[in-house]
Amino acid sequence: MENTLRHQQPYTDFSRIIRVKFEYIKEGQKIMDDKKVARINELYHKSKAEGLTPEELKEQQILRKEYIDSFKRNLRGQLNNISIKEKDGSITNLGEKFGNKKEIRHKIIRLRKEMDPLVWQQATNTITETVINHPLFLEATDIYCYANYNGETGTLAIMEEAWKLGKSVWFPRVEGSEMNFYLVEQKEDLQPGAYGILEPTGEYKADGYDGLLIMPGVAFDEECHRIGYGGGFYDKYLEKHPDLHTIAVAFELQMYRELPFEEHDIKPEKVITEKHIYPLESGECFL
Repeated sequence: MENTLRHQQPYTDFSRIIRVKFEYIKEGQKIMDDKKVARINELYHKSKAEGLTPEELKEQQILRKEYIDSFKRNLRGQLNNISIKEKDGSITNLGEKFGNKKEIRHKIIRLRKEMDPLVWQQATNTITETVINHPLFLEATDIYCYANYNGETGTLAIMEEAWKLGKSVWFPRVEGSEMNFYLVEQKEDLQPGAYGILEPTGEYKADGYDGLLIMPGVAFDEECHRIGYGGGFYDKYLEKHPDLHTIAVAFELQMYRELPFEEHDIKPEKVITEKHIYPLESGECFL
């Protein structure tokens, strides 16, 4: 089978491509040892006929997980070898398009850490200038920000500009399974918390009814879909506070043409990098 498939149809043939590759995996590669597959079938039939013992139920769960994980690895390996030609002539690698979120996180965090400090600072300065001059920032009376960490775009200058303009500034603090924002009136109100990330020490909690929330993230695409760090804290907070406006800040190296996403994921209104504001205006081109 050819490693590269090119077609002129948009996505009407996409299911066919996936189906072909799925069949290829089944026929050309063994996802699991035959004995284990036979055991899965044996346990399935026994569960229908007479039920399983607690030990057999545990064994069934382990084997099923092993099978699914192995299948995903095989499918992922095949997708990495397929590229399709889009209507605009661009080439999309399916492994990247439907990539594993964990792999994307690992890749982007590594790339951020490898940034030259001077390049990091210059890009941060450009992003900051764009944010503080954006209408969503200028019109907001409350700014919900966060302290950058682990190579993220710098955010403290955004906080300082908000103070200069007389805006209220709020920073997040994770409390169990939830995240809340608390008032920060000076730098001393922030102290290292979990993982060394600066957190607010105060107890005056934001109501979340109005303002602009600056969102972090690992990766974004040109439609502003977002991959976070996996905790779901921002999705849960924004679900409870839908009136907040949102801008995400990121480096251009964190941008993808398209990312895997779930329907319940909440994406920011804008993503600002050192090169673009996403979603792109008509006529702009994703590089």
